[in-house]
Amino acid sequence: MSTIDEIFATGATRKEKRAARRRALRALRPQRVPAGALTALALTLAGGLTAAEVVSALAGRPLRAVPYDRLAGITWGDRATMIAGAGTLVTGLALAAAGLLPGRARLIPVETADPHLVIGMTRRGLRNSLAAAVAAVEGVERARVRLRRGRVHIVATTGSLTTDGLVSAIRRAASARLADTGVLYGHEVRVRLHRKQI
Repeated sequence: MSTIDEIFATGATRKEKRAARRRALRALRPQRVPAGALTALALTLAGGLTAAEVVSALAGRPLRAVPYDRLAGITWGDRATMIAGAGTLVTGLALAAAGLLPGRARLIPVETADPHLVIGMTRRGLRNSLAAAVAAVEGVERARVRLRRGRVHIVATTGSLTTDGLVSAIRRAASARLADTGVLYGHEVRVRLHRKQI
């Protein structure tokens, strides 16, 4: 029995596996740090400028970094006010969407026996691993793998004239590799077979 088999011999239920996958995806999801840092910087600069203007005005020597004379004549119905308001609204909605919508995880979670341990595998690493497993199938000359929405799409090229059972052999090899690596990724494997042009 291999180490992987020993680890997964715990017999976790489907509900526990789904919960582990959700925890791992949440841990591996990007944190949107650039958007938060830019927003914090902009708010800090605006707050600092406002504080400097207020303190200098209270001291009797206003900075006048903001041209209040020009701003005093602007009303809510002016075109510039409408454009600034629309820009602020769009920026706010974009920041809210960036904060609320989950980002795509850069790593695919791998199943572990410890619920507090999160391990990930790159999408490229999983694609290369699956392509190597499929290329090892007798009759397959080349394999290209794509990962899309929980599905594995495999395009295999063969020079063999008889392809009886080749598609099922490819599917079995890919499914076995998915099971061996322990990735918490959808296990639907779709295979297309192309004959090599002679």
